[in-house]
Amino acid sequence: MTDFPNFPFSWRFESREGYLASVTVENATALYNYDTSGLFLNESETPNLGDRGHLTHSDVLGRLDQLDAVHFVYGPNGQISSASSGTQAWKFYYDEDGQRIYKTSVSGTTETPVAAFPSVG
Repeated sequence: MTDFPNFPFSWRFESREGYLASVTVENATALYNYDTSGLFLNESETPNLGDRGHLTHSDVLGRLDQLDAVHFVYGPNGQISSASSGTQAWKFYYDEDGQRIYKTSVSGTTETPVAAFPSVG
C-alpha cells in the first residue's frame, strides 16, 4: 500500500500481475477486477466514491487515471509508472517480476528517492 503525503488515499496492487487492485479514500474503497488474462472486468465501490464528492476518472481499460487532483500514468505492464498533482510528481520503479521496488519524487529533471520496497524472502 502506498500513501501520498498530503493526500488521504492509498492503493494496493494485485501481486499476481501487478495490476491496480484497490484504491482507498478515507473510508471508501474501489476494487478493480480482472480476468485470468489480465483484462479489466469491472470496478466496485464501497461505499460509492462518487457519493463522497471525489472526482474520479478511468482510462479506456478501466484503470483509475484520476482521483481528485492526482493523475496516474500506467507503464507497459499495467503498473502505475508515475503520479502527479499540481507541482508534485512521483515515479515508481518495478523489478522484472513486476514488484514495486522504488519510489522517487520528481522536480523538473531531478529525482529524489522517497521510498524503497525490499522484497520479502
